[in-house]
Amino acid sequence: MISRRARPGDIVRARRTIHLSLGDRLAGRGVRTGRRGVVIATTGRRAKVTFDARHGGSGWVSTRSVGVARRFAEPVPWIVPVKAALVVFLGAPTLGFVVAYAWENRAFDGLPHAVGVRMGEGALAWGELAARDPGSAAIHLGFLSLVALLMKW
Repeated sequence: MISRRARPGDIVRARRTIHLSLGDRLAGRGVRTGRRGVVIATTGRRAKVTFDARHGGSGWVSTRSVGVARRFAEPVPWIVPVKAALVVFLGAPTLGFVVAYAWENRAFDGLPHAVGVRMGEGALAWGELAARDPGSAAIHLGFLSLVALLMKW
Protein backbone atom coordinates (compact mmCIF):
# COMPACT_ATOMS: atom_id res chain seq x y z
CA MET A 1 0.00 0.00 0.00
CA ILE A 2 1.03 3.58 -0.59
CA SER A 3 1.45 5.38 2.73
CA ARG A 4 0.51 8.88 1.55
CA ARG A 5 -2.64 10.67 2.71
CA ALA A 6 -5.81 9.84 0.78
CA ARG A 7 -7.08 12.33 -1.82
CA PRO A 8 -10.36 12.42 -3.77
CA GLY A 9 -10.33 9.79 -6.48
CA ASP A 10 -7.97 7.43 -4.66
CA ILE A 11 -8.91 3.81 -4.21
CA VAL A 12 -8.42 2.87 -0.57
CA ARG A 13 -8.49 -0.35 1.43
CA ALA A 14 -9.90 -0.66 4.96
CA ARG A 15 -7.14 -1.38 7.48
CA ARG A 16 -9.63 -2.51 10.13
CA THR A 17 -13.39 -3.01 10.44
CA ILE A 18 -15.03 0.38 9.87
CA HIS A 19 -18.42 1.11 11.42
CA LEU A 20 -20.19 3.62 9.16
CA SER A 21 -23.20 4.09 11.45
CA LEU A 22 -24.28 3.58 15.05
CA GLY A 23 -26.30 0.57 13.90
CA ASP A 24 -23.16 -1.00 12.45
CA ARG A 25 -21.32 -0.46 15.73
CA LEU A 26 -24.15 -1.93 17.85
CA ALA A 27 -24.67 -4.93 15.58
CA GLY A 28 -20.96 -5.62 15.11
CA ARG A 29 -21.24 -5.04 11.36
CA GLY A 30 -19.39 -2.69 9.08
CA VAL A 31 -16.86 -2.61 6.31
CA ARG A 32 -14.46 -5.49 6.90
CA THR A 33 -10.68 -5.27 6.70
CA GLY A 34 -9.36 -5.34 3.15
CA ARG A 35 -12.53 -4.02 1.44
CA ARG A 36 -11.91 -1.35 -1.17
CA GLY A 37 -13.58 2.01 -1.56
CA VAL A 38 -13.18 5.31 -3.40
CA VAL A 39 -12.40 8.60 -1.67
CA ILE A 40 -15.05 11.18 -2.56
CA ALA A 41 -13.87 14.09 -0.39
CA THR A 42 -11.35 14.89 2.33
CA THR A 43 -11.22 17.33 5.17
CA GLY A 44 -8.31 17.40 7.59
CA ARG A 45 -7.70 13.86 8.80
CA ARG A 46 -11.07 12.55 7.66
CA ALA A 47 -12.11 11.19 4.28
CA LYS A 48 -15.55 10.48 2.84
CA VAL A 49 -15.23 7.02 1.33
CA THR A 50 -17.80 5.13 -0.74
CA PHE A 51 -17.39 1.40 -0.27
CA ASP A 52 -18.89 -1.34 -2.43
CA ALA A 53 -22.67 -1.40 -1.84
CA ARG A 54 -22.49 -5.05 -0.68
CA HIS A 55 -20.14 -4.04 2.10
CA GLY A 56 -21.44 -0.85 3.59
CA GLY A 57 -22.16 2.26 1.50
CA SER A 58 -20.40 5.54 2.22
CA GLY A 59 -19.36 7.61 5.20
CA TRP A 60 -16.71 9.80 6.80
CA VAL A 61 -13.82 7.81 8.24
CA SER A 62 -10.46 8.59 9.78
CA THR A 63 -7.62 8.51 7.27
CA ARG A 64 -5.84 6.16 9.68
CA SER A 65 -8.62 3.62 9.08
CA VAL A 66 -7.88 3.35 5.37
CA GLY A 67 -4.73 2.94 3.33
CA VAL A 68 -4.30 4.17 -0.23
CA ALA A 69 -4.30 1.13 -2.50
CA ARG A 70 -4.18 2.89 -5.87
CA ARG A 71 -3.58 6.48 -6.87
CA PHE A 72 -4.23 7.87 -10.30
CA ALA A 73 -1.83 10.26 -12.00
CA GLU A 74 -1.83 13.91 -11.05
CA PRO A 75 -3.59 16.21 -13.50
CA VAL A 76 -1.23 17.95 -15.89
CA PRO A 77 -1.00 21.65 -14.89
CA TRP A 78 -1.31 23.00 -18.43
CA ILE A 79 -4.45 21.02 -19.35
CA VAL A 80 -6.92 23.42 -17.68
CA PRO A 81 -5.85 26.50 -19.68
CA VAL A 82 -5.84 24.41 -22.87
CA LYS A 83 -9.37 23.18 -22.16
CA ALA A 84 -10.53 26.74 -21.44
CA ALA A 85 -9.03 27.93 -24.74
CA LEU A 86 -10.76 25.08 -26.58
CA VAL A 87 -14.11 25.95 -25.02
CA VAL A 88 -13.69 29.57 -26.11
CA PHE A 89 -12.43 28.51 -29.55
CA LEU A 90 -15.37 26.17 -30.12
CA GLY A 91 -18.00 28.21 -28.28
CA ALA A 92 -17.35 31.64 -29.81
CA PRO A 93 -18.75 30.78 -33.27
CA THR A 94 -21.86 29.27 -31.69
CA LEU A 95 -22.40 32.32 -29.52
CA GLY A 96 -21.80 34.55 -32.55
CA PHE A 97 -24.44 32.65 -34.53
CA VAL A 98 -27.00 32.94 -31.71
CA VAL A 99 -26.35 36.69 -31.30
CA ALA A 100 -26.54 37.31 -35.07
CA TYR A 101 -29.77 35.28 -35.30
CA ALA A 102 -31.37 37.18 -32.43
CA TRP A 103 -30.25 40.51 -33.91
CA GLU A 104 -31.66 39.76 -37.36
CA ASN A 105 -34.95 38.24 -36.17
CA ARG A 106 -35.39 40.31 -32.99
CA ALA A 107 -36.38 37.10 -31.19
CA PHE A 108 -35.29 33.54 -30.54
CA ASP A 109 -38.29 32.00 -32.34
CA GLY A 110 -37.09 29.35 -34.79
CA LEU A 111 -33.56 29.21 -33.36
CA PRO A 112 -33.50 25.38 -32.97
CA HIS A 113 -34.58 25.01 -36.61
CA ALA A 114 -31.91 27.46 -37.77
CA VAL A 115 -29.23 25.64 -35.75
CA GLY A 116 -30.29 22.35 -37.34
CA VAL A 117 -30.17 23.86 -40.83
CA ARG A 118 -26.69 25.29 -40.18
CA MET A 119 -25.48 21.93 -38.84
CA GLY A 120 -26.74 20.21 -41.98
CA GLU A 121 -25.05 22.81 -44.17
CA GLY A 122 -21.82 22.34 -42.21
CA ALA A 123 -21.95 18.55 -42.69
CA LEU A 124 -22.50 18.98 -46.42
CA ALA A 125 -19.63 21.49 -46.61
CA TRP A 126 -17.35 19.07 -44.78
CA GLY A 127 -18.33 16.29 -47.18
CA GLU A 128 -17.58 18.58 -50.11
CA LEU A 129 -14.19 19.42 -48.57
CA ALA A 130 -13.40 15.72 -48.16
CA ALA A 131 -14.28 15.07 -51.82
CA ARG A 132 -12.48 18.14 -53.18
CA ASP A 133 -9.36 18.20 -50.96
CA PRO A 134 -8.78 14.98 -48.98
CA GLY A 135 -5.52 16.25 -47.47
CA SER A 136 -7.16 19.26 -45.85
CA ALA A 137 -10.05 17.08 -44.70
CA ALA A 138 -7.60 14.66 -43.05
CA ILE A 139 -5.84 17.55 -41.28
CA HIS A 140 -9.21 18.89 -40.11
CA LEU A 141 -10.25 15.45 -38.87
CA GLY A 142 -6.92 15.05 -37.07
CA PHE A 143 -7.39 18.42 -35.38
CA LEU A 144 -10.89 17.47 -34.25
CA SER A 145 -9.55 14.16 -32.92
CA LEU A 146 -6.88 16.05 -30.96
CA VAL A 147 -9.54 18.38 -29.53
CA ALA A 148 -11.67 15.41 -28.49
CA LEU A 149 -8.66 13.75 -26.86
CA LEU A 150 -7.72 16.92 -24.94
CA MET A 151 -11.29 17.51 -23.74
CA LYS A 152 -11.48 13.91 -22.49
CA TRP A 153 -8.13 14.15 -20.66
